[in-house]
Amino acid sequence: MELSTILIIVSAVLTAIGTFFGVKSELVKRKLREAKDLMKEAVDVFTVSVEAVGDNKITEEEAESIKKEVQEMIAAFKILLGRV
Repeated sequence: MELSTILIIVSAVLTAIGTFFGVKSELVKRKLREAKDLMKEAVDVFTVSVEAVGDNKITEEEAESIKKEVQEMIAAFKILLGRV
């Protein structure tokens, strides 16, 4: 099973749990959205990285793309932690 599929399943389970327990708190809903965004950014990092190493070498453009995706993931993580 691919990482993106696993992360989508985890996100769906968290949403279902919140719905099952009748979560109405805006904070909880916001944190779930932020966690989903972080997972999406993590998948982007892995996707770009896997594509970059596919030919056993990383070009300058690929390195920049990986760096950009990592920065976006870090930003999403900071939002989740409330450090923005």
